[in-house]
Amino acid sequence: MAIEDGLSQVRRAVEARGWQVVPLEEAWEAAVDAVVLTGQDDDLFGDETIELDVPVIQAQGLTAEEILRRLENEPRPERS
Repeated sequence: MAIEDGLSQVRRAVEARGWQVVPLEEAWEAAVDAVVLTGQDDDLFGDETIELDVPVIQAQGLTAEEILRRLENEPRPERS
């Protein structure tokens, strides 16, 4: 999973549940199962056309527990 900087509480909660976390910048190379963003920057990567085949969760207004529930309820992408 990739988590944007500034979400350290979410990162700790996710790691405590056994998820491996990588820096957001490595999301494409690491073949992550989900991405968690702060929700504060609409064009984080400078390209609004980027699409991911994984759940992207906007963390703004959510607690770490709410984010974990969403992650656990999302189907994980199949890897070939």
